[in-house]
Amino acid sequence: MAVDGSVVADGRGRPVTVIASGGFGLGNLETSRGWGEGLRGTRCCFEYTRVEPWLPGPAPRRGADRDADEVLAVAAQVGATQAIGMSRGAVAVLAVLAEHPHPFRRVVLVVPPAGEAVGRYRQLLDGTGAAPADVEILALGMRGDRGHPAAVAQTWAEKLGGSVEILPSARQAPGVLDDMKAACWSFLNR
Repeated sequence: MAVDGSVVADGRGRPVTVIASGGFGLGNLETSRGWGEGLRGTRCCFEYTRVEPWLPGPAPRRGADRDADEVLAVAAQVGATQAIGMSRGAVAVLAVLAEHPHPFRRVVLVVPPAGEAVGRYRQLLDGTGAAPADVEILALGMRGDRGHPAAVAQTWAEKLGGSVEILPSARQAPGVLDDMKAACWSFLNR
């Protein structure tokens, strides 16, 4: 069922979970929907608005800011109380937690990215910002992913007052993606 042009909802009832995809966030609604298959209630996926930085005019705002605004807008539109953020989506959900009154009671941050991807939202991760005390957080990491090191998931969980689950690499455990989804569902379905 389409909520509007770029938001797709599955299931019905409460809780409502918004799923913020990773990667380019375009054209992968089916992949995002797979993360909601085992969840109770309503699951909402969306595609990020496409912004071409080469167009004339002022430069677009930072990606994480724009992504956070979209996560927050979708969450408000559908009444979401839970969120799943994968990679890029994990940064967007982190930005929502850093910048807005907390709309979520439970959050799963799947393979948060390394490097400078968190930008100014690092305040939550370096101790200069307040961790959201009223939000239950699970960070999921996977060994062997250089762009999303397991240590990053561990650090995010510690700094945000959440829990962490580190899974083996996809080379060692071909079914690790299913295991990550199961951990996500177990946490959000409590």
